Amino acid sequence: MPTPVTQMSLYTGAPSPGQITTAQASIYHTPFYHTQWTSTGLRGLLVFSTDPASGSHSFRILSGPARKVVWTHTIPRGAGMAYDRDKPFFHVFAGASRRYGFRFDDDQEADAFYRTVVESLGAPKPPTNANKKKRAFLTVRLARVPLDEKACVATSEYVGSARGR
Repeated sequence: MPTPVTQMSLYTGAPSPGQITTAQASIYHTPFYHTQWTSTGLRGLLVFSTDPASGSHSFRILSGPARKVVWTHTIPRGAGMAYDRDKPFFHVFAGASRRYGFRFDDDQEADAFYRTVVESLGAPKPPTNANKKKRAFLTVRLARVPLDEKACVATSEYVGSARGR
């Protein structure tokens, strides 16, 4: 099996600067909280790379005989993105508006790609103490909300009468 840099050389003649690994893949997407994936129709050489100037990582799909970039997704430096292996040949991650999936042609390529991406990105950052305190505060506040029906009616009537002042 060729190494990622050798593999890129086989496809385009030379690896690009900052390139970390490559594999043949197709892109799928789905809205958050949905389970049915839809193909984007984009297929080609999936390149995972880093920008030495900014320290950010990116996924790109190169397609066609000229290997032009037809899709890109930038991962900001320090974002701590979770990259998961749903199946040996299908990897998923969350974008800003939806989840994306990569369907790989070869399970061994997919495994090597997964290990390289996870090592490069590191583990997702845990929530900060400020976020933990904020969530704890919200939990306590929500726990004090009356749950019986009479109290809810009385509260809504009170709010309605307060608005009429």
